[in-house]
Amino acid sequence: MSESVQVQNILTDTVNGEHLFDEELVDLPKGALLYEINGPLFFGAARQFQETITNTNQEPKIIIIRMRYVPMIDATGYQSLKEIITTYKLKGIHVILSGISETLRSDFEKNELFLILDEEFVVKDISKAIELAKKCLLKF
Repeated sequence: MSESVQVQNILTDTVNGEHLFDEELVDLPKGALLYEINGPLFFGAARQFQETITNTNQEPKIIIIRMRYVPMIDATGYQSLKEIITTYKLKGIHVILSGISETLRSDFEKNELFLILDEEFVVKDISKAIELAKKCLLKF
């Protein structure tokens, strides 16, 4: 199952030597990192996701986790997501979740994700996430 998910740091991962999602990166503010998760976030994938995102050598002010292609998350996936958000919050780093479907939003409520992440930081699309990141960076 862990092989069915991909976690990509959009600033460093490339395909055939070209950056992914270049048209969206134009507006990504300095001080923000963008990761994208593709696939269901289950046990093995959740650990892979957590290791990938916490092992970055950069120190951003904001991390955007794009989840538009995440159809479902199991209990271990939610646990990893909560641990990541909590770890970054303790470091003063804002986490924004982007591309969240209505189904996932409902599951976020059931799994008490909104107890550690304000709903304002869970948005439907990347343009809203980038806009929110820019607003947050103005406060620093």
